[in-house]
Amino acid sequence: MDGSAWIAAVSGLVGAGIGGIASIKAAAHAQKGQIQAMQMQMQTEAELRSQEKSEAAAVEAIRQLHIIKQHYWTHPREDNQRLPSWEERLRKQLAQMELITPRLRNAELRERVEQIMEALAYHRELRDPSLDGYPGLAYELFRHGLDCLGTAVRHEPLPDEPKAVRDAAGIVAEYNARMEEEARSYEEGYH
Repeated sequence: MDGSAWIAAVSGLVGAGIGGIASIKAAAHAQKGQIQAMQMQMQTEAELRSQEKSEAAAVEAIRQLHIIKQHYWTHPREDNQRLPSWEERLRKQLAQMELITPRLRNAELRERVEQIMEALAYHRELRDPSLDGYPGLAYELFRHGLDCLGTAVRHEPLPDEPKAVRDAAGIVAEYNARMEEEARSYEEGYH
């Protein structure tokens, strides 16, 4: 066999080897791209499911807050016999809202809704002038809570915290401070 045949045979083998290696690398690269695309698709689908669940929680929270609002307006102002059952129903409705709130994705929204729910539990104090409460405060809290929850459904940023939320937080803090002071005074009287 002469040298040119050997060169042709070796060239053919080298070419086949290079082609095989290139083919393997191209297949591996394509497979890697497919895996990355599948991972991105799965991640996107998981994100969409999570977003859908959060939106569903926001819609459920809107319904529950509306139910609480409707109940709030049935407050038996001067009817002390109906007041305990009204308060018990309010506690149950607020407890139901507490189960919904953790499913909201936005931490700031969750915190705002929790703050409003806590304030609404202090229905007497929100109206008490000695604590700087006023009759329209609960209405403002409901309006802001519904507005905040609506932003989650509409994919908008949260509105600024209104003065009513800060007022309610101050009333709750002042009431709790007074109760703690009263408990200390009561306890000191026994010693």
